[in-house]
Amino acid sequence: MIYCTIINILFIFVYVYCYQTPTLTFAQNVLSEGVTVYYPFTNALLVTLTAWILQAVVRSVTKLRGIGYALTFVPSMLFVAFLTSIEVEGDHDFRVTTWVWLIPLILLLFFFLAHYVRQIEIVSGKTVKSHVSESINMFVSLVMMLLVSIAGNGDEMLHKRIKAEKLILNSEYKAIAENEHEGGEVLRFFGLASGDKSKKRCEKTDSTLSLIRFIALDKEGLLPEKLFTQPFLGNSMSLRQMENIKPYLFDKKFLSRRKSQDYYLCCSLADRDLDAFVKELTKTVNVDDSLACDSLPRHYREALVLYQHVRSKHITNYKDATLEVDYRDMRKLLAEKRDRREIAFEMKKVYGNTYWYYFQEKE
Repeated sequence: MIYCTIINILFIFVYVYCYQTPTLTFAQNVLSEGVTVYYPFTNALLVTLTAWILQAVVRSVTKLRGIGYALTFVPSMLFVAFLTSIEVEGDHDFRVTTWVWLIPLILLLFFFLAHYVRQIEIVSGKTVKSHVSESINMFVSLVMMLLVSIAGNGDEMLHKRIKAEKLILNSEYKAIAENEHEGGEVLRFFGLASGDKSKKRCEKTDSTLSLIRFIALDKEGLLPEKLFTQPFLGNSMSLRQMENIKPYLFDKKFLSRRKSQDYYLCCSLADRDLDAFVKELTKTVNVDDSLACDSLPRHYREALVLYQHVRSKHITNYKDATLEVDYRDMRKLLAEKRDRREIAFEMKKVYGNTYWYYFQEKE
């Protein structure tokens, strides 16, 4: 009984704290209309304690002790599944999933099953060996854990957005720039989210998440170095005028920031407007000077090389021997006569962190 209790209670705490913190943060923000704040560790502890008290009450009522002991956690697991089963509806609202309406029926079936199992326990007495009882309880616990995980909110974009929005609310730009929002609360709590996570490619994004990352990179001075190393979805309208930007935890006006020159230059790159980019860049940098260009950020040099190839009339003659070779290799890869899916996979693998790849994908 002690072993089974530890396993189930530990699962509830870890599940709520490590995985469902974004879901419950969003739910509390909606219900309180932004007045209250969700504290991950404290709230996870409260949910776990509530679930434990509920289990104690059920255990007292059903008197299950042997092979059916794990069943006393059914209402507690239903409670956790109910809390975490919300889905985003509209821009700033949520709804519970359809299965929640089956909870009364599930509880009714549970009490019938609990009564039946209790009768078996009374009849069998102590004839059931301890290892058999442990195996049965562990199996039932694992099934409940699996069902709770399936029932809970698994929206990857919601989880990413909430984590990123919480970080930018606290002005933790470095954490966003290094993709620490890809981990969970527990990683940050134990200091396991430190280090450069930017090498990890995060495949999904949206315009709001892209703007948050855009701002964080700009604040860290890394915008022209790392913007296109991750999937990016945005344009000058969303980046400068916040069109179609819909944060969950605050009004979009909060994302209005003082804009640097890099901010405007990268907006042009996001629009694939190479002419506007080069025109603006040449106001402050002599791009015909190889020494000056060597110090330019990565994406600016990539854009200048691309500009030489996609425009017949140039207002500058930028040269970069190393990037030129890389660009020509990419064009050769695209021109190869083989399965386009293979080429697309290799393109993403080799050039997925370049501005060239972003420009090519938008064509």
